[in-house]
Amino acid sequence: MSGSRYAYCVFCDDVRQEVGNKMSLMGIYGGDLRAQAQRDVPMVLPKLTIVLWIICGLEDDLGDVSVKVTGPPDETPIFVTTIPASPSEAITVREGAKRRLQNVVFELTPFPILEDGVIEVTVVAKGEEMLAGRLHVHIVEPPSAPA
Repeated sequence: MSGSRYAYCVFCDDVRQEVGNKMSLMGIYGGDLRAQAQRDVPMVLPKLTIVLWIICGLEDDLGDVSVKVTGPPDETPIFVTTIPASPSEAITVREGAKRRLQNVVFELTPFPILEDGVIEVTVVAKGEEMLAGRLHVHIVEPPSAPA
């Protein structure tokens, strides 16, 4: 069912599980991460959290899904994992639904930022590669101290 699957993600500082099966996403990055650091000193975030959703048709068997996170320099693999296939009886579908989704949260702790570039999340299901999201990283020199 090519074209009926897609994935997207949100990059943020933290995710909290709330009462009522709700998720609160803290410190959501809107496409750019600006890290204040000296150019020759690596910046380290305590944590970078990626919230990933994979959406597909009700009858679509995703099988094992691989997730790869790459980043600077030169699209270096930062994190690679496989999400095992979910048995169909484990998936709850509401009456009238036309699609189903799978949600996964990844915490990259600590997260060093070595240079400007792009962090990219790619998902592969049944041989189909889907770009889930990109986060542009910019290292910004801290303001000079007054003399």
